[in-house]
Amino acid sequence: MVVTGNVTVDMDFVRTGMEVSFETEASLDFITTVQFSEYPFLVCMQMDKTTFPFSEFLTKYESLPSGKSYVSRRGHKQLLPGSEFPLHQENSNMCKRVFDSDW
Repeated sequence: MVVTGNVTVDMDFVRTGMEVSFETEASLDFITTVQFSEYPFLVCMQMDKTTFPFSEFLTKYESLPSGKSYVSRRGHKQLLPGSEFPLHQENSNMCKRVFDSDW
């Protein structure tokens, strides 16, 4: 996903502006674990968001009638931690039973 915003001020004596953009790429993983050793079968569903990159960029620009122009660019990239999303309580209880019985 990319989000970009741009603001420009254009006057007789100066033209200035700023552009901001954010970029990210995230995914959700759905994991189903089934334990067949009991009946009824135990089913645990999990929804995980893996670690994902996030970038933000800022560009400022200005030009004067004299012909001078200035451009400033800054950017920042980072990895954001993933997480697990809880589903309904009954599923959480079932997951505890599935994974506790593995040990």
